[in-house]
Amino acid sequence: MWLQAGRQLPDGLTSTDWQARKQMALVNMQPGEGAQRTYLVSDLVADFLKFAHVHYRKDGQETSEVGNIKCMARPLVDGLGGLAVDSFRPQDLVTYRDLLIERGLARTQINKQVQGIRRIFKHGVFEGTVPAGILEALRTVRPLQKGRTQARETEPVRPIDEEKVFAVLPQLSQTVAAMVLLQWHTGMRPGEVVQMRGKDLDRSGSVWFYRPPRHKTQHYGHERIVRLGKNAQEILQPLLPDDPTQPVFHPVTSPEDKNPVGATYTTQSYGRAVRRACLRAGIEPWSLNRLRHSAATRITHEFGIELARVILGHRSISTTQLYAELDHEKANEVMEKFG
Repeated sequence: MWLQAGRQLPDGLTSTDWQARKQMALVNMQPGEGAQRTYLVSDLVADFLKFAHVHYRKDGQETSEVGNIKCMARPLVDGLGGLAVDSFRPQDLVTYRDLLIERGLARTQINKQVQGIRRIFKHGVFEGTVPAGILEALRTVRPLQKGRTQARETEPVRPIDEEKVFAVLPQLSQTVAAMVLLQWHTGMRPGEVVQMRGKDLDRSGSVWFYRPPRHKTQHYGHERIVRLGKNAQEILQPLLPDDPTQPVFHPVTSPEDKNPVGATYTTQSYGRAVRRACLRAGIEPWSLNRLRHSAATRITHEFGIELARVILGHRSISTTQLYAELDHEKANEVMEKFG
């Protein structure tokens, strides 16, 4: 059941109304003999998925975005897949959002999924299967605001303390410890670390350049360059493979590690190795992205946010600001003198 009986929904839509709309959807899905079939929400989603299988690709492989779209659209299809597209209302989108709240999704994730549903309808407008007025009406549904909704809030990702990083290193294999330290010094994303190969490194100068073959903004035509100084070079030097086409970081087969020799790390297996090491060290497990946040904070504090933006590979300073924790202690020192 999507909703409890008699529950009042936003914009005056009751659960009775909702059940009536679901019944309308069932009628649309089973038209009478000879009746012209209506273009349904389920048809719209199916057409968008066909587009997504072609559009969301890197290096000939589907990206994870296709899976995200399927997860996002499934509740909509289950509840309202049989509704005619041209009868879809903002209240229906609000009720979809209400379901996500009931399922315990975080507020920020819910806003992303609602925006994703609008993206599906926008594609339909482009294809001529959705009236433009429907999309304009759906844009009136405002995003959930912090402190003004029952949706769950998530804690922002914080930098990880240096003590917690180095306390875990003895519990890691040499390979995974090197990956952690490389992230700590450079601010690389976990996905950029696990795919590193010898052929992707330019070692001709005092600073090495690493160009990840796949990266977050690749589909926009942006180039990602990671600069590797002496600390990063010392970490990498003993691990560089003789065959430059092979990954730098190979999993070490052990009773705990089910990866076969020669397999590459994924962000998931890399993260699991760090979480297990945290537990062995008696430390609360921390996520790999906190290493990137830590690097952003240190670089911003030492050299300024513009250089941090370039080093981290961000297109805008506002993105870097999300990663760089404000140095409150330094701010207190300044205001103690001048405030």
